[in-house]
Amino acid sequence: MSRRTAKPAKDRLADLRAARAGEGRSKQWKSTEDEELYDEVSEDDYKKIVKSRLDRDDFIVDDDGGGYVDNGMDAFEAGKDYDSDDDEENEEERRKRKAERKKTKAALAAQRAKDEAYAEKNSITDYQPVVSNEKEQDFMSSLLGGLDSASSSPLER
Repeated sequence: MSRRTAKPAKDRLADLRAARAGEGRSKQWKSTEDEELYDEVSEDDYKKIVKSRLDRDDFIVDDDGGGYVDNGMDAFEAGKDYDSDDDEENEEERRKRKAERKKTKAALAAQRAKDEAYAEKNSITDYQPVVSNEKEQDFMSSLLGGLDSASSSPLER
């Protein structure tokens, strides 16, 4: 069955006028589906449901040796069986990784300091000849002197 139902043209026109008047289309929408998405049960009823699942835990007749098993327990209850040995191993691995990161950071810092010292020692100014102040002044005065002597009369067309 379709979720939409056909409305007479007059009703649709009235809805359109109301929407244009500022009422909005969201106020006109009405849900036709069931409002209950889940069943509310008491704690005792829930325990009965879980017990019935456990009673029929082997509901799969033949899975062709795939090894699928469902014991009827909820997924969030399955995570309670942890080994404490895993935690100790994880802690040791964490310490090793942390020490390794410290070594890596120290090696990077040493390499960076070495690179910076090399860059400071070999700067571009070491390769350029030093120009005396007198030569620079002579060069600038020759440039500016050439501009003063040139006439600035406009060209005729």
